[in-house]
Amino acid sequence: MKKLFQQNKVYVGILAELLSVVVPALLLFVVLTVFGISPTSRIRWFAGVFILGILVVRAYAKKKVFPKATKASAVTFFVCFIAFMVYLGMTRQLL
Repeated sequence: MKKLFQQNKVYVGILAELLSVVVPALLLFVVLTVFGISPTSRIRWFAGVFILGILVVRAYAKKKVFPKATKASAVTFFVCFIAFMVYLGMTRQLL
């Protein structure tokens, strides 16, 4: 598995970023559901999953040997974050 993320390919950056955002979001969703809390009422808590996304982009950028994966990871992070902010704006939970 480690060799997969040590490649300079676009799909590797996208995959790494999506996994770092989606997996914690699903975990948070499951935990909230188990405790009987509606995930839609605590939608702001899902902003915390982007911390791992930032760390993935930073890790790829710091090594400087994977420019394609770094760019793909940064673009994927940006698209996911903007989509989340648009969703918050549409549900009027941004403020």
